[in-house]
Amino acid sequence: MFRFKQSKKAGYSLVELLVYLAILAFFSALIVSLLIMMMRSFTEFRVRRNLVSVGTLSMDRVAREIRLATSVNDAGSVFGSHPGHLKLHQILLASSGGGGSLASLEFGLTGDRLQVKDAFTGEWQNLSPDYIRVDNLVFREI
Repeated sequence: MFRFKQSKKAGYSLVELLVYLAILAFFSALIVSLLIMMMRSFTEFRVRRNLVSVGTLSMDRVAREIRLATSVNDAGSVFGSHPGHLKLHQILLASSGGGGSLASLEFGLTGDRLQVKDAFTGEWQNLSPDYIRVDNLVFREI
């Protein structure tokens, strides 16, 4: 019947093994570099997202307080230069239906942190977290 010729040579030659290893090393390096690039991109995206989120929340607070203010204290504010300082006058509503009292609210930089001086306690509170650094704060008078 049919006879198959059996080769006495079993396995791979040294040249074939080196070619396979080179191809495997190339694809491994490609996959590792793609993973590293994806991790860096994700980290940069997360940092930018946090920065935009903190900036939006901080500026929303400043804009809301400006809208609620009855006036701006020009003498206590610094406009057009760094570090800017904004001092607002607000009317605090009384709890028993009588008139309100005038209070001041201030925004400014302390070191590299955006802060607000609370009208009730008079203490400075951070608007930006510790991992966010504010390099420049300038208020413009409109």
